[in-house]
Amino acid sequence: MEEKRLPEKQRDLNLDFIRGLAAFLVIAVHFMMMSEFYYQTMAGGRMYLLGCVRMAFMNCVPLFLLLSGYLCCEKKLSKGYYLGVLRVVVAYLLCSGVSVFYRWWRLE
Repeated sequence: MEEKRLPEKQRDLNLDFIRGLAAFLVIAVHFMMMSEFYYQTMAGGRMYLLGCVRMAFMNCVPLFLLLSGYLCCEKKLSKGYYLGVLRVVVAYLLCSGVSVFYRWWRLE
């Protein structure tokens, strides 16, 4: 008996490159935060250059949003599509409830 195979989707490496770049930029932005860059006085050529580098790093979120929009552009709007958000909202509310309870019980 011959096994039926679904047609394979070709993986677009450009999308993986954009995803990897955006992930690197997120790490770089957080590194700058942890290195106390934001507490320094913006004076001199070196700080100007670092400020420009930081602005380039801040493209991380727009890259993720563009990638998400591109990958979702072929989805059809339906009841099931909108109900998919419900799972995320329920998980968020559960995690928020646990966090609020822990802060109330343990930290105050």
